[in-house]
Formats: sequence, structure tokens, C-alpha cells
Amino acid sequence: MFSDPGGAGVNAQRRAWRAFYKTYWAIVPLMDGDLQRHANMDLAKYNALLHTHLAGPEGIRMKDMAKNASLSTSGITALVDRLERQGLMQRNPDPDDRRATRITLTDEGRERARQAAHIHIASIEDHFASRLAESEAISLAETLERIESDIHPTRDNVPGRHS
Repeated sequence: MFSDPGGAGVNAQRRAWRAFYKTYWAIVPLMDGDLQRHANMDLAKYNALLHTHLAGPEGIRMKDMAKNASLSTSGITALVDRLERQGLMQRNPDPDDRRATRITLTDEGRERARQAAHIHIASIEDHFASRLAESEAISLAETLERIESDIHPTRDNVPGRHS
């Protein structure tokens, strides 16, 4: 099994997984670098701002942000602490649950998120989308959305949710 992990005997599904995995880990550092160079923030900060923005004016609960960002509770707490110190986010009590905290963007946070979004979208185009024909993009999106839906059937499988 371990002697030839990428050899000729690999089935199409494992080949697809390997290509997806290698491509993801090749593109993410490029996108992170684009954000750092042009928006002075890394991908983790951008994703936190994005998920907070997408949650709307009421903000997002800390535990939901941790789940969306695939971070531990302590990891998201540290990230929100940094963004709060930078004046980009603020913590608010959750009116529906006294034990919970909601995160909202400050005016500066909204502006920085808007600026970074333009860079992020250009980075997606440059490093990923420009390399796909329209039919390939549709097929890939439908396949990955189906896989996500199969794994998380109760989630909102909203296109672009993890962009």
C-alpha cells in the first residue's frame, strides 16, 4: 500500500484526491502571499473578516466562526483577540444566549474586508479560475458541492461559503 502511493496502480478516485490535495496546498500559500503583500493580512484574518461580514449586522457567534474557519475555540479566540486589538472586530453579548459572544466588524474592519476581498478575488482568478474552462469549472464545482453535501447534509451548502 505504501510502496507506490502515486504509481500506475492508483485508481481514478485516489488520483483525483491526490490532485485536489496537492493543488489546494500549492494555491493556498500563493493566495496567502497575495493578501499579505497587498492587504497586509493573512488568509486566516481575511477568512475571519469574511465570515463575520457574511453573518450580517448581528454578527457571528464565536463557536460558529471557529467551525467555519476550521479552528479550535482557543485558536479562534486568539485570532479574534488580534483582530479586536487592530480595531477590526468587536465582541458583543449574544442577546439570545447570555453564555455566547457574537463578533461584529467595526467600520474599519468592514473597509479592510472590502479591500481584501478585491485582492482575494483577483488571487482566485489568477491562481485557479483562469486555468479552468467554463465546463470544467461547472463540473468541478458540482462535484465538490455534492461531496460537501454528502459529508454535511444539514449545512447550507451555499456556493462561495468557504471562498
